[in-house]
Amino acid sequence: MAFTVTSRGFVSASATSADQVFSSFTPAANSMLLMVVGGGGTLAINGITGHTGGAAWSQVKDIPGWSTANRDFKAWACFVGASPSASAVTVDIDYADTFVGEIFEITGVDTSGTVANAFGVEGSEYGYDLEPWTASLAAFASATNMTFVVGIQIDATPTFTWDGNLTQGTLRQNGTWAQQCAWVLSEDNSVAFNSENSKNGFIWAIEIKQAAAAGGNAARAAFYQMMERN
Repeated sequence: MAFTVTSRGFVSASATSADQVFSSFTPAANSMLLMVVGGGGTLAINGITGHTGGAAWSQVKDIPGWSTANRDFKAWACFVGASPSASAVTVDIDYADTFVGEIFEITGVDTSGTVANAFGVEGSEYGYDLEPWTASLAAFASATNMTFVVGIQIDATPTFTWDGNLTQGTLRQNGTWAQQCAWVLSEDNSVAFNSENSKNGFIWAIEIKQAAAAGGNAARAAFYQMMERN
C-alpha cells in the first residue's frame, strides 16, 4: 500500500501549563498519526488523548536538552483503527516555555503490530554551526519503507534548504523557534538541510515501515524484501 502524508494540525504556545488542543478532524481508516513537538527544556508530555481506536498514543522519541539544556524534542504516535470518527487531539503537558507541535496522518503504514514496531532505524544530529545538519541512518528493513525528517532552527529568520528529493512540509514558527518536516516515500540513508542564517540546528530522521500489499503474505513479503537488498 502506497504511503501518503498529510498535516492534520499545528499548535503553538508560549509560557503555558495548559493542555494543548489540536482541532477536530477525521483521519483515514487504519492510518497512523505522528505528532512531532519541539520546545523548551521544561517541556514534559504526560499523555495524549484522541484517535486511539487502533493503538494508544505512545512516545516514539525523546531528545531532551539538545544543544543546550533549554531545548527539547519529542515524537509520539498512535494507530486510529478501522472506524475513526471526528475528534480533537489533546496533549496534557506540564509547564512549557515554548511548544511547537504538528500532527501528521500517514497512510500505508504497517499497523499490524505495536506502534513501536511501525518504526525502524533512525538518526539525528544537533549542534552549533554544523551546516549542513545531517541525519545518517543504517540500512532499512525494506527499500520501500519511507523516511520522515524533522528539522529545527533557533532563528527569527530561518532558511531551510533541504535535499532535493524530499517533500517539504510547512515551516512552523514561534518566535525564534522554527520547525519544518520533510519526507521521501522510500529509503534514504542520509538526509540533510542547510541554512543561510541559523547557527543552532537539529535534525532527526526515522524509517516508517510500509504495510504489506492487500492479500499478501507477511513471510513472503519479508523474503522479497531480503532478496531486494541482496
